[in-house]
Amino acid sequence: MQILTLHCTTFTYTPTTPTTPSAALLPDGDIGTPVALGECLYALVTVQPGDRPTTVSQAARGLRRIARSTRAKKVVVNAFAHLAADLADPATTQSLVHRLAERLDESPEWDVVELPFGWRKHWQLEVSPHEWAERAIHVSPYASRPAEQDQLVC
Repeated sequence: MQILTLHCTTFTYTPTTPTTPSAALLPDGDIGTPVALGECLYALVTVQPGDRPTTVSQAARGLRRIARSTRAKKVVVNAFAHLAADLADPATTQSLVHRLAERLDESPEWDVVELPFGWRKHWQLEVSPHEWAERAIHVSPYASRPAEQDQLVC
């Protein structure tokens, strides 16, 4: 699993078009309507073959650490197919990203928003200028802990 996090001072997204037959069903009124979420930790999540529930647990641990370090009160989770060349199938991706959002939502420290799966989205965001503002996490299905930035877990 690969995750890119951005600590945003402002974040707005607009679902525009579905990208897969397994895209989440949205009411017609939601399509093309901007959703402003304000300050948040935005997590772009790529699920890879071999990722499983234990991978989700490690990813949640890494995201909680970053959320606490940024003092974000909201975590936005978005399935994102562009952080790795080898991708899990859409059903697995949707399931594990949803599980990740649920794991994060177990904490009262922040609100969790899961963006609609399988939709092209227009984003508008501003990223905070501090050391925790941009972080990358790599979680191997075989790792005991997530690796951040330049660390590799094999």
